[in-house]
Amino acid sequence: MVVKVLLFSPPTVLSEAGESLEDEWDSIANLASACNNILEALSREGQHILENREGSTGTQRCANQPQAIDESQHALSLADKVLYLEVKLKELQEDLQKEKAEKAALQAEMQALQQNTKRLKEASETAAAQLSQVTQMLGTGSPAPHGP
Repeated sequence: MVVKVLLFSPPTVLSEAGESLEDEWDSIANLASACNNILEALSREGQHILENREGSTGTQRCANQPQAIDESQHALSLADKVLYLEVKLKELQEDLQKEKAEKAALQAEMQALQQNTKRLKEASETAAAQLSQVTQMLGTGSPAPHGP
């Protein structure tokens, strides 16, 4: 079952040349989704193993105790791996949220800077036009017109 998940959900992890940060994070989100699918499949398999073990009789457990120990160690190892993957997945999701928040803040700052640039450009053009008018009036010696 896990093999099917891996075969049908191969996300691109490494960014390709020219790939944007957003595309890279989309790839990470796809990887997180695939990890979730894998974790669910592993959990179902682990639950199936536990159910089969609980369904066996006490005499079978005594006779197969070494095998039961191996299975419990495997289940523990599997549980550790699942826990590790869950922690890593959560970290990736938190990083993704932080990156999205930072991106939104940077976009807002960029928009504010663009508005300030536009305002300063307009003020500069107005000042240049006024300076030109003053220069023309001083150069010709004519009285200043009353008006903007």
